[in-house]
Amino acid sequence: MFDKILKTCLLLSPLMYVSGVPIDTVDLKAFPLFVILLLIGSLTSKPQRILDFKPLVYIISLSAINLFFFAFNPIVMSAFINLSFGILAIYLIATFCEDHKSCYKYLLWAALLNIIVFIGQSNGISPIIVNLDGQPGGILGNGPRFCTYLAIIVPFAYVIRWWSVILFVLVAVVCKEYTLLLSATLTLTLMQRVIDKRFFLVLLGVIPFLWTDITRSFLNRWQLWQPTIDIIFQNKVKGLGLGMFPHVSDQFIKVPCWGKGFYQADALFSSFLQFLFGVGLLGVGVIFHAIKDLKDNFRITPACLSLLMLIVLCCVEYPFEIPKLWITICFVISVFFIEKGGFNAVHQS
Repeated sequence: MFDKILKTCLLLSPLMYVSGVPIDTVDLKAFPLFVILLLIGSLTSKPQRILDFKPLVYIISLSAINLFFFAFNPIVMSAFINLSFGILAIYLIATFCEDHKSCYKYLLWAALLNIIVFIGQSNGISPIIVNLDGQPGGILGNGPRFCTYLAIIVPFAYVIRWWSVILFVLVAVVCKEYTLLLSATLTLTLMQRVIDKRFFLVLLGVIPFLWTDITRSFLNRWQLWQPTIDIIFQNKVKGLGLGMFPHVSDQFIKVPCWGKGFYQADALFSSFLQFLFGVGLLGVGVIFHAIKDLKDNFRITPACLSLLMLIVLCCVEYPFEIPKLWITICFVISVFFIEKGGFNAVHQS
């Protein structure tokens, strides 16, 4: 029962859309519903393993302290509740999922359906969704968000149908999203089933041709990062409040936007930096532990490769600020925990 609900959530979460309602509004309401469905599934299922709570306890405790610091501010409270639902989802999936490998194909199906919509949008056909800024992006919102989703699930898609990675690469080229190209390259290089390490050398040869675009992208991000880093160090103990960045960014980020005054920064293009903005430098411990845990337990598996790419994305993109990705991210983290051996099997009588 639990696995069936999980598969449904993984398939539907990247496809959810309600006409006339902002996409993030739909996703923010859908995510708790998905987690509650998982909870219902767990009540009718037997636990498969026992979870070591320690890493999750640190994150939730730090977030609770942050909530206390800001006197239960409604915005911080909302972010805390979403984080709590995410931790609950990780616990449920890691504890009750019986066959996580059988879920991989649902990630691929969701991606392929989005690619079909993306192809239509690229040819002027978009009967389902009006994307942000008019950019083709499937049902994910826009091109960058779509490519962020694909970059996370590339390793899982590869083990189901290796040729699907070629489709992902084509999407990356059309959208000019180099993080997706990097994810596909790492997967094809490290898995070594179809293409060997010479593919990686080809990528190195291509980088000089992309250098101008990469540099421009970094400089644009630095205009947001530099004033944010200054603010973080001015509030290094308690931060500015979890989830507060889009509500206060206009007070310190003054990037001219042609014809529109200043750029409104709703996301920081770095989930790590945005997390530190919220909770202060104490959050470095969470980031350090996540990187160290992956390093100590790294193997060539879809979960490890996906988590590695998620960490890379958190440096230069904002995957944790995209509600439509939350169930997928929770699944990736849960599978990593399952495969690293941090759980004890429950002995059935």
